[in-house]
Amino acid sequence: MTTYQTPHAPFQAPGDPAIRIADQPKGPPPEGNPAAYPAMVQSMDQGIGKIMATLRSLNLESKTLVFFMSDNGAVELGGSNLPLRGWKGQLYEGGHRVPAIAYWPGTIAPAASAETLATIDIFPSILELAQVAIPEGHRIDGLSFAPVLLHGEPMPPRQLFWLYKGKQSRARG
Repeated sequence: MTTYQTPHAPFQAPGDPAIRIADQPKGPPPEGNPAAYPAMVQSMDQGIGKIMATLRSLNLESKTLVFFMSDNGAVELGGSNLPLRGWKGQLYEGGHRVPAIAYWPGTIAPAASAETLATIDIFPSILELAQVAIPEGHRIDGLSFAPVLLHGEPMPPRQLFWLYKGKQSRARG
């Protein structure tokens, strides 16, 4: 499994000196280097391109689930979550409702879904897709979204809750 944490603070483009001092600007423009954010996105795009090319060259593309998502909405400075309200670090939808992409040629048909999934659903989904049983006695909070990916079925009804800095939010999934 490969994960990226970019673009994320500290905002540093490839080749930039490392930010190691507590009072250096770490945030997105205008606080930090305005060229860093697009350079980080470009570097991430190139890295994902290399991963995809390697999967193809090793003939593993049809045997590999590629799942791409963000952990939160855009930050207030320089980002947009329109038409949603709110930003990263807020309980409004703009703070946590983000698109995701699942790619597995030959297994997942191209489609779009508006189902509500959460990061806690990734682990049980991977277990189901890999046909691995949850070990006896283990409780997993998330639900598998394999039926959404494989058959376009809806997620079972449930309540999702968020608590951040003493504030609560919930959504029907």
